Amino acid sequence: MPRYHLDDAAIAELIVYLKGLTGGPVPGVTDSVLHCATIITPDANAAQRNGMLDVLQKYFFEKNAAVRPANPPRYSPRRTM
Repeated sequence: MPRYHLDDAAIAELIVYLKGLTGGPVPGVTDSVLHCATIITPDANAAQRNGMLDVLQKYFFEKNAAVRPANPPRYSPRRTM
């Protein structure tokens, strides 16, 4: 992880944020669904915005369409103990 120079106020805000994290349920995550989001600012270039969204939509479409076997083959040369 890169090192950042944080002033005392930023460190205090980071500590408050970290203390607020919980081990409870995460919004948008279930046993079978993971919702992803991105933020696009109003001043974003329309062509760049559409290009990024097209790539994301194609990626998730392909991932969601992939059928995974219940017991995928193991690629390790070691045998299961």
